Amino acid sequence: MSDVVRFLSSKGYKVVENQGSGYCFDVFAVLPDVENMIVLKKIESVDELKKGFTEDLKKMVYVFNVTPLVIGEDLDNPKLENGIVMSKNGIPLITEETFKEMLKGEKIPLVFMSKGGIYVKINPEKLKKKREELGLSLGDVAYKLGVSRRMVFDYERGKTDVTVSMALKIEKLLGEDIFECLSVESLRTLIEKNISNKGFEDREKKNIRDKALLKVFDTFEKLGFLNFIFKKTPFKLASTKHTKRDRIIIKKISLKDLDKDENRVIFLLANLTKSKAVFIVADKESTFEILNDNVILIPSDRIEKNESIVKELVSRKQN
Repeated sequence: MSDVVRFLSSKGYKVVENQGSGYCFDVFAVLPDVENMIVLKKIESVDELKKGFTEDLKKMVYVFNVTPLVIGEDLDNPKLENGIVMSKNGIPLITEETFKEMLKGEKIPLVFMSKGGIYVKINPEKLKKKREELGLSLGDVAYKLGVSRRMVFDYERGKTDVTVSMALKIEKLLGEDIFECLSVESLRTLIEKNISNKGFEDREKKNIRDKALLKVFDTFEKLGFLNFIFKKTPFKLASTKHTKRDRIIIKKISLKDLDKDENRVIFLLANLTKSKAVFIVADKESTFEILNDNVILIPSDRIEKNESIVKELVSRKQN
C-alpha cells in the first residue's frame, strides 16, 4: 500500500494510514482544496472483503461524505481487469493501475460489471446535447440503434445504462464524448445508487451495550444527528449532520490505551476530516479535558449521569 500512499501524496492528497489489521480501510485520503475524500482498502482475494467491511465502508459515506474504493490485485475469481469496475455489496473494486490512471485524469469510460453483464455509463446531458446538435430526433436515434424510442428517452434521463455492444453503436453514431468518464465523482454516484441509510438508526441502536455510548447515541439523536455504530474501524460510534462542521467520532477507552496506534489514527483522522474526536474515558480518576481543537476526553460516569455534557460538546464543535 506504500506505493499507493506515495502516489496519492504526489497528487496533492493528505493521507492517514491505518496500520492495524482487521479494519475496513487501509488509507484515508483528502484533497484539501475540493474536500475530495477517498477511503481505500487493498485486498488480494475477494473473500477478504467481508460483509462487515463493506457495511462499515457504506456508513463512512454518510459520516465523512467519502468515496470508498477497494483495490484488488491478481484477483482470479472473479478476474479483475484494468479499466473495469467490479463491486462487492455496493462497494467498487478496481485495479491499482486503474486507480492511478483515474487520479491522473485519464479519459477512461466508466465501464462496470453488474448483474447480467458489463455496462457503460452514459452522461445523459451530453447525450441529449449531442443528439440535438446533430439534428436527430429520439426516433432517429432509436432507429439507427435498433432500440425503442422509449429506450433512448431513458438513456437521456439517466435511467438506463448500456451494454458494451450498444455503447459501440452509440459511439459510432454520436461520438465517445457522451460517455461518463471514470472519476472519484462518477464512482461516488455509482455507490450512492446502491446504498441506503434507511433503517440504520434502529438497527444501530440495538447493537449498543455500553451505557455511556447509548447516552451519547440518544442525545445526538435528539439533536438531529445520524448515528452509526462501526465494527471494523478504530472508532466505535460516529455522528453527523452532513456538514463538515458537524462530524463527531467516538470511542470508549482506558487512559493507558490513549497512545495506542489505533487511537493515534483517530487523532489524525479527526484532524484530516475536520471532525471532533471524543474519547469516553472509563477510568474513575479521569477528568473532562480538551487536548486540542479536535480531541476531547470525557469521563464515562459524567456522560451517563448528565446528557448536557454531550450537548456542550456539540456546541463546542459548531462554534
